[in-house]
Amino acid sequence: MKQSLSHAFWDVLCCKSPNGNGIEQTQLTDGSMSTLKNVEMIAFDSGETVVFAHNQTEGILGRLVHTFLDKNATAEQWHTGVDLLAQDTPPVQEILDWFVANSGLANLNDTDYVQALYQNTFHHAADATQLHDALDSLNNGVDRGWLGVELAQTQEAVTLIGSQVVVMDGWM
Repeated sequence: MKQSLSHAFWDVLCCKSPNGNGIEQTQLTDGSMSTLKNVEMIAFDSGETVVFAHNQTEGILGRLVHTFLDKNATAEQWHTGVDLLAQDTPPVQEILDWFVANSGLANLNDTDYVQALYQNTFHHAADATQLHDALDSLNNGVDRGWLGVELAQTQEAVTLIGSQVVVMDGWM
């Protein structure tokens, strides 16, 4: 898998290292290469971060930061979330409640809430069908946090947020 990451001072191409136990990155400006092992996050001088998720669940967690907070995860947020997911019985509802409470979106009406999640996740408003479907889900008892999960696990979210949350599917 190759992943291109473009940041203010660092344009790199990342891929699985030839021996399969790390990430090989090539700086595009000068061709210099390095291999990173046991990496969970890269933090850039600009403040942007890239997280490397070990599985799909961690990938969703990383995208939830974008869905609810409209930013890249901090190291503290990432480690806290991954540690919670590693528990024998992860407190998933507690994690989702934290996102809703800390997003600044909790007091919005349902329509504005859905539109904010769409804007944060996809960088566009929900169209009429998407808005109707999301409001219908909320009206039928879907928790606001779980609505965020539904959006964060879509292929569109994976594609749009893919350069900030890279899922390595167990080979890291």
